[in-house]
Amino acid sequence: MPESKNTSRVPIIVSAIGIILCLIQIWLPAYYPNCDGPCHLANATAIADIWGHGAQSVYSKFYTINYSPDPNWLNEIILALLQHLFSYVVAEKVLLSGYVVLMLTGAMRLVRIVGGSAVYWLPAFFLVIFHNAVPQGFYNFSFSIGLYMHLVAVWLLWLQEKRWSYAVSFPLLLALTYFSHPVSFVFGCITCGALWFTHTMSEWRIKAERKHMQSSVFLLAGAVVPFLLMFLAFANRYGGVEEIKIQFMPERFKTIMSLKHLVNYSHKEEDTLVITGIALMLLCLYLIFSRIRMKIPIHQFDGFLITFIFALVVYFVLPDSMLNGGYFTLRAAIFSTLLLLICCSYVSRHSSGSLVAGLSLFAAFIVLFFIRMPVSMAAADLIREHMEVKPFVKKGAVVVPFTYNTWGRARDGKVICSRNNIFCHMAQYLSDIPDVLVLDNFEANTGYFPLLWRPELDPFVHLARWPGFQAVPPAADIAAYEEKTGIVVDYVLFMNFDSSFTTFNTSEQLVKEVRANYHITYTSATGRTILYSRNQ
Repeated sequence: MPESKNTSRVPIIVSAIGIILCLIQIWLPAYYPNCDGPCHLANATAIADIWGHGAQSVYSKFYTINYSPDPNWLNEIILALLQHLFSYVVAEKVLLSGYVVLMLTGAMRLVRIVGGSAVYWLPAFFLVIFHNAVPQGFYNFSFSIGLYMHLVAVWLLWLQEKRWSYAVSFPLLLALTYFSHPVSFVFGCITCGALWFTHTMSEWRIKAERKHMQSSVFLLAGAVVPFLLMFLAFANRYGGVEEIKIQFMPERFKTIMSLKHLVNYSHKEEDTLVITGIALMLLCLYLIFSRIRMKIPIHQFDGFLITFIFALVVYFVLPDSMLNGGYFTLRAAIFSTLLLLICCSYVSRHSSGSLVAGLSLFAAFIVLFFIRMPVSMAAADLIREHMEVKPFVKKGAVVVPFTYNTWGRARDGKVICSRNNIFCHMAQYLSDIPDVLVLDNFEANTGYFPLLWRPELDPFVHLARWPGFQAVPPAADIAAYEEKTGIVVDYVLFMNFDSSFTTFNTSEQLVKEVRANYHITYTSATGRTILYSRNQ
């Protein structure tokens, strides 16, 4: 189909609508419901305060800062800066809006480069914007995908046109990607290396291009090697790459076909995603057929196809938990979907099917938007109810929160989020109160985030009783924690409280302890939120 002004405008107009819908998802709910995001906010507050006040900071008593050159730093630094201008809730939404802009501008750059200015596939990328890692609160990883796309775009521009600005911006983007998340860093290195190879092979007969490709390998190696060494040191600290067990797992085919990696909140999304997964599988077959029809051994953009195959291979053979972290298959599946769309952008860039496919996948995004919004609004309403305790919590207090339902229930008793434990760490929003320490900051207990609990005060060691104070129902021994650490717990917060859990052996002792040593300061109208203050 020849490109006309009308057809070329359609993807741009549709994408403008998509941007508005993305921002509505972020800004319309009182809170953006997610699992780990509140911990990122609390980390950023503590880091900024320790840097600003040193040993005088309240947080320095509880935390130390991990100064190893590890990934997972970037978003904490951004949030620390944003908190000087905005409240917790607004800072989080500004960060997420920045992520959306970063992703979409990266998609636009790549589609224009590989599509020869045709942007028919651009609307399809909206399907991947709100992948499962976003409502999980995996902000570092999510942000790193946008950085990955800009990194690869700059590398392609360098391969096509040798400019000093690209030579400077490429190492900078690589550094930002590394300090954001290791998975995107690895995929960035693989993609750039593969694109250098396919560009070199496709242009080898041209002497000038051959010299350019030979010089490009020095830029690539010079930028990658220092961060690769840091990554290997990071991997060695968390088990080492030799501990990774390779095993083919065909059962994952069903998971990737049903697009579990794109589910945000509810099982109601799954029917739409299953249909979309079938469409993407057909699109994959179409990609293979179209690439064969090109009748050239190596295309300059086949580096994306190589990386797509790499993403699928590692998805099927590598374990889900590696280097002290989990959800690897989720991340590999997201990259496989993203790379499939990029491959289609160069293999069938001007065909009529490109416009139809791009708009069809955008239609799936629209359907998911209308499924997700009521869930998001109900979840935000519940979080807002829990945060009504803020006026009753004094500055400088220590709060221990216990969540009795991580999926949440609406006022009518129905489950809110059936596919995401977004209510795990919402109490960390209380860290917006000056010098308040909320003890369920699990990120400070992982080792690979920049903030670390001091071992002698770690609540995950000294407060928890089996099966843990983040279990459902929770179990903890507050008196034992105070005796071991000397820290006085000022408030106990029950969230999504369910009185039926008080009869559980693991939780009964906790409830009795709280009721004996604390008194109720606030109870929400629904009874789902109860704030206890320490008896004088």
